[in-house]
Parts: sequence; structure tokens; C-alpha cells
Amino acid sequence: MNFITPITVLILILISTLHFYWAFGGEKGLNYALPTQDGKKLIHPCKGLILVVALIILGKSDETKTKKQSRTVNTKIKLIEL
Repeated sequence: MNFITPITVLILILISTLHFYWAFGGEKGLNYALPTQDGKKLIHPCKGLILVVALIILGKSDETKTKKQSRTVNTKIKLIEL
């Protein structure tokens, strides 16, 4: 189970990085991320909203890492008490 946390954190950081790229003007991959019809985008999210999403995802990646560290410390404390 210890390998799941780092992989999850890495995936969330990569997704966050992609959103930062889009927020600062990157266009690559947007065709796959946004719904289109006849080659035209159906929605046009503002850059600020994309930036907020990137920050939320990045925050969740740190939260995932922190929870794993907290569980490890709690487990060690329980072992010491036994």
C-alpha cells in the first residue's frame, strides 16, 4: 500500500501542472479536455477559473501526502505503546 500514495501525489501534481499550463496560455491538449462540436469549443472557461482548479488539485496532492505521513506517525506511536 505504500506505493499508492506517491503515485497518487505524482498524478495529481502532473494534472495540476497541465492546468497551470492552460491557465497561462497553453493550447496543447485543450481539444481533448474541453467538449467540442464540429471542431468548435462548446465552453470557454476563463483563465482565472483554470488557475483555481490547478491550485485546488495541487493542494489535494499535498493533503494526500500529509495524510500518509500522519498515518505512519500514528502507527509508530501505537507500536511504541504496545
